[in-house]
Amino acid sequence: MNHRIETPFESIENAQQYIRLLAEAVKEAKRDVDDEISLATLQMSHRRVEALCVVEYNLEKLRRYLSASGRTLSDLRSLRRLLHDERTATKRSEHHPADRTTPLITTASASKRVRAGKVPMVSNF
Repeated sequence: MNHRIETPFESIENAQQYIRLLAEAVKEAKRDVDDEISLATLQMSHRRVEALCVVEYNLEKLRRYLSASGRTLSDLRSLRRLLHDERTATKRSEHHPADRTTPLITTASASKRVRAGKVPMVSNF
């Protein structure tokens, strides 16, 4: 019996949707905190304003992390599409040896190339 549990992260697209929803919640929370800061400032509650500023700072930090995560997921989706197209092209090139592409590099050598800045630029991303 093979029961597969479905999760919200079955695909990159689902993870992207989750990140977008979370980013929207952070944006809404930031608006609420901004309102609270204004109110606390009017009430001369300095300690509360300081605490709310820390909350605002952490929400901004979270927003930046979510933004970076969204970009990373987009990159992964683009790379998946690129690799999928290369696989279909490779299957086609088995019949036409002149159409062969260069082989993909391994993960270890890819990371070394990325760290060394020796990854060729790919257009159409």
